[in-house]
Amino acid sequence: MLHGMFQKRVSEAQDAGDLLPRLLEHIEESGPIRCPLVLISQISRSGGTWLSQLFDHHPQVWAHPLELRFGQSRKSDWPELPSNGDAEHAWEALRYAKAEEAFGSGTYAKGNDDTHPMLFEADTQRALFLRLAEIWKPTTDREWFDLYFTSFFSVWLDHQRRYGQKKYVAGFASMLALEPQSMMRFRQVYPDGWLISILREPFGWYASVKHRAETDEKTKRSAKKRLYGGFDEVEAAYRDNIKSFHANRQLFGDRYIELDYEALAADTEETVRALAERIGLDWHPTLTRQTFNGRSIRPNTSFTGGRKSVLSEEDVARIGDGPMMAAYRTLRP
Repeated sequence: MLHGMFQKRVSEAQDAGDLLPRLLEHIEESGPIRCPLVLISQISRSGGTWLSQLFDHHPQVWAHPLELRFGQSRKSDWPELPSNGDAEHAWEALRYAKAEEAFGSGTYAKGNDDTHPMLFEADTQRALFLRLAEIWKPTTDREWFDLYFTSFFSVWLDHQRRYGQKKYVAGFASMLALEPQSMMRFRQVYPDGWLISILREPFGWYASVKHRAETDEKTKRSAKKRLYGGFDEVEAAYRDNIKSFHANRQLFGDRYIELDYEALAADTEETVRALAERIGLDWHPTLTRQTFNGRSIRPNTSFTGGRKSVLSEEDVARIGDGPMMAAYRTLRP
């Protein structure tokens, strides 16, 4: 019923008249979004969605509600944008059709949570993006990203934090931090941005991965969408993740933040208070609650029984004595 109701609202909004002139007037009055990007990225099943949902309703943040993906590229690819002013090329490189389809449906759903209303004009975003490109004539990657985020949040019509001074755009993109070339491009585009990576110890991480795989098997999830094909792939992925922590420490310097998953789980408020202070955000109580557009949502957790309910004795032995734990100890001796 909720889905149908908001589909109707979106359709009526489109039939009521062209929003573009009003949106352009609003942007002219309020100004474009030119905030640095706070990017949350590391290997999947490490709490990135969770942290991004804590940022959701902070009054100084434009928080992207789904995983930040671009174009038709892989998760680990940062887009390459035109320098010749080709707006259609830039739009195709930045847009993520799956997100547009989800947002334009009139509802939002993530993981095991309920459905929430979302009034988003997906078609209007493209028109607004192209019109702003004519006006602003962007030539740098940063200008294209500013234009994209301005168009995105402008057409999210029921966004509850659309007014007030913002310091950052925040978004989560799993796996992106594992690709060195992507991180170099991100660093070049956002020298004033931040990269936050969450480190999860290998027992808890693999328990989440294994439970997800078992769930996929039960639900007949497509093999193409499964995370890993076997334990050898799991070990290699975790080691690559740890390598990315070392590499990004060097690349980003003091603009790189490592969060400990267990600390975030044990004392969310203390951990996020320290994070907010580090990046210059005012403390706000919404940073302790997972929300979508200010509405409370349930955790997108993989399982509730704890790792002992998932890991076999063989798993524990192989992790504890193997390359995953050895790699983890290079960061947490």
